[in-house]
Amino acid sequence: MSTKNLASYGSATPKDPLTPSEPSTTTRSALKKARYCSASGMFADAGVPEFYALIRNRIASFWETVENSNN
Repeated sequence: MSTKNLASYGSATPKDPLTPSEPSTTTRSALKKARYCSASGMFADAGVPEFYALIRNRIASFWETVENSNN
């Protein structure tokens, strides 16, 4: 196996299929958003709850399970 053409893991070389900016560009084009649209704006428009809301929901679900348990 030849190693002279292998790039180190995580490096962005011209031969790599995706540069660090391309995944977000691809996502924006798939969602038909403008180039200047921020990721947080896309999440807000999609109605995705923020991290702390998810944590509050998980904690509330946990305590509801504990309160309704027969043990």
